[in-house]
Amino acid sequence: MAKLRVSRRQFLKGALAAGGAAAVGVRGVAVRAAAAAQPHAGKTIKYLGGDLQYLRIIEKLLPDFTEKTGIKVEVDRLAVPLFVKRADLELGSKTGTYDAMHTMFIMVGRWIAAGYLEDLRPFMNNPNLTKPGEVAYEDFLPNSAKTFVQGEKIYSLPFMVDWGMMAYRKDVFDQFGVSKVPETYEELLATAKKIHTRQVAGYLTRGAPQASQIMATWPTYLQGFGGDIFRNPPQDMTPMLTSEAAIKAAEFMVALMQYAPPGAISYTDNDALNAMQQGRAAIWVEPFTLMPGLMDKQKSLIADKVGFALVPKGPAGRFPIAASHGVHIPVDAKNKEAAWELVKWMTSKETLRRMALEQNYPLTPRTSVVEDPRYGELYTWNKVHMGKAMAQSFAESPKMAYRTQPEFSAVGDRIGIALQEAITGQKGVKDAMAAAQSDVVGILEKAGHKLAR
Repeated sequence: MAKLRVSRRQFLKGALAAGGAAAVGVRGVAVRAAAAAQPHAGKTIKYLGGDLQYLRIIEKLLPDFTEKTGIKVEVDRLAVPLFVKRADLELGSKTGTYDAMHTMFIMVGRWIAAGYLEDLRPFMNNPNLTKPGEVAYEDFLPNSAKTFVQGEKIYSLPFMVDWGMMAYRKDVFDQFGVSKVPETYEELLATAKKIHTRQVAGYLTRGAPQASQIMATWPTYLQGFGGDIFRNPPQDMTPMLTSEAAIKAAEFMVALMQYAPPGAISYTDNDALNAMQQGRAAIWVEPFTLMPGLMDKQKSLIADKVGFALVPKGPAGRFPIAASHGVHIPVDAKNKEAAWELVKWMTSKETLRRMALEQNYPLTPRTSVVEDPRYGELYTWNKVHMGKAMAQSFAESPKMAYRTQPEFSAVGDRIGIALQEAITGQKGVKDAMAAAQSDVVGILEKAGHKLAR
């Protein structure tokens, strides 16, 4: 048999060719691995949200999400009242403009009933879209995710929890010899009257007449007097706005607003925060969402002077607001799998831990974050552990079903108008609430509810 002779030049040429093929093969594997790790790289998705501190922080962190997934995110951040209107319009029109949206607690019942939100459970159960333990659903605080569930379907994941609190100016209390933080409604009103001056108002809450504004506080007083908006939602949606408790709660709000800053009757959430940061009020009863802004030394003149306490008790007990906000995918979204990557990232343990421990944001829905010792070190303000206060607020707020009813947004807007009419003196309390009762009955009957008369 003849021997095959290979010249040195032929050998080197072959070796180089083989090496080049191997290199191409390695690069191909790397490219395929990168593609598998970032299957949506190059896509741009759109997010619509309310102008809350959470979203401002998320916007700062979004470059990390883009680096991780290759997905770019365009954010539209609107003042909360404008966001509610815009989101309702976009979802109802099924424009497909947005791939992910902020899920407002007061709107979730309406949006779910209308079929606007995508069920997230199939995404959670798909091993190609979700790794084991990636969502860690069991780590969400008890009841924080419950709002977004109907039957077996999960329509949103929580990114923020909110609960009723009271902020107060320790320096003003000292100036007027107030040694005890108000524990009851009577003490709250008496203290507001005692410390009220033209320069620093005795009391503050947002007064704009929308479900997302004044109705974020007034139900605390309504339930504290033993009332509720509906008789027994969702089974019995009969409105209870002319009950003795409702009249007392409206009268109490009218009395408190005598000691609010000028113009507070039209304040939205950010207006109220700005007023408190600038030192124009001494007591602020509000869902906690905005209160971390009081501790921002770059913006708040009272960062070293503010104390925190649970909301005061009424004759029927203490009923602080307890609510969750989340992120959902609209059913008409054009990039649902890419949006799911954003949902997972926004609500992940890692992101929420970073926000709490690095970004001055205590409103986390993650149990593992609240129980982190560093959380307690950062968020024990004036001897109040914010995580424990939140847990107590959720435990003491069993009557939150009214806020998840599909009709609550329209009902809340109408009650807000009645309260504003009473506060400004356009109508007496009883007349304002009677008119609201009549209109709310109409809203509910139009929606198909059979009401007890």
